[in-house]
Amino acid sequence: MRTKEYLARRKNELHFYDRVKKIIEELSPLRDDFRKTREYINLHLFEDAQYIAKNKDNNDPVPRAVFRSLYIRAEVRNILKEDISFIFAYNLLSTFDNDYINLQTMQSSKLEELNGNAQQQVQELIRNYREDYPKENLADYLLEDDNKAFFESKKRELAQTDEWWLEAFNRAYALFDEMRLEMDVPFEAKKKVTQLQLDDVVMQQTVVEMVQYMTEHYDFQLNEEQQKKMKLLSAEIKDFVAGFCNGYSLQQEYEAMKEKMRVLEENNAKYEHKIVQFEKGMRGMTTAEQDLVFYYLFEKLGVTYENSMKKDWIKFIGTFTGKNEENIKKHLSFHFEDPQTQKNLRKVHDLFQDLFPNIAQKIQNDSESS
Repeated sequence: MRTKEYLARRKNELHFYDRVKKIIEELSPLRDDFRKTREYINLHLFEDAQYIAKNKDNNDPVPRAVFRSLYIRAEVRNILKEDISFIFAYNLLSTFDNDYINLQTMQSSKLEELNGNAQQQVQELIRNYREDYPKENLADYLLEDDNKAFFESKKRELAQTDEWWLEAFNRAYALFDEMRLEMDVPFEAKKKVTQLQLDDVVMQQTVVEMVQYMTEHYDFQLNEEQQKKMKLLSAEIKDFVAGFCNGYSLQQEYEAMKEKMRVLEENNAKYEHKIVQFEKGMRGMTTAEQDLVFYYLFEKLGVTYENSMKKDWIKFIGTFTGKNEENIKKHLSFHFEDPQTQKNLRKVHDLFQDLFPNIAQKIQNDSESS
């Protein structure tokens, strides 16, 4: 079984899952190179050996991190044992091979057999797992018969550059890799494909079709149950691909509409809150201050003394606020240079600031120009 899938299955059993996952991710691109694998393991997985070598005659308590390295190393080794493509790392961890002290007497695991073609065998396994990505050259992908067949069937129709195709293959391989982590539940695996979102819609559709094609033809090291699940997944993605030009686009539009509605609802809630605060602010205002509020609101709506009757203003404000109409009439004659009016303008400015910043700026301009 692939290490990535085995790790995903045993996630809840590992005490140091995050650390183990990071180590495996870092070892993965090195696994076909014995020297680089050994360098990495020697540096990152033998804190205990390093500590012992440096503190032979030290009787101080051993730090917890040193003991932790023992457990981390054991968990990494137990995850790697199912995947021969990590044979170098597994054997190095099993023999406790390091540059600090001799720990080979601790060896307890059976070693995987190596021969002169070990590196070639590892590379072949990685290729068969479809983990040999990303690549820098499109031709390297086309060495695979299935990849070449897909490319040849689409290249004239799509008429894209080599660089475009290289990106598409890199994305498809990455998605196929990630999708298989959910293979125990094919409908969850399908979501990895159906939820793909790219700015380039043509590439998005092509990547999805590639993954479907890869799923349809992939059976490497799968048992009977896994093969059935892979076929089920392939059929589900195929149905999805068939509806790409209608159902998938409609689904995208639906999701976009839902997002717009969510934003509108959020904004409405914010404005409702601000309006409540606005009303509370107005309730504590004097008639003169309220008259200023309506003056600027009406002006924003295009209602001025020039195109309307002041008596209509008085009636509207009186009905809305319940204030005495004579007082309303008296304070509708504004003298902006008056100190009290300036004070009122500042209070009204603060009321408008959050909900109507443009009106607040107009009030500030009128105040400063008086």
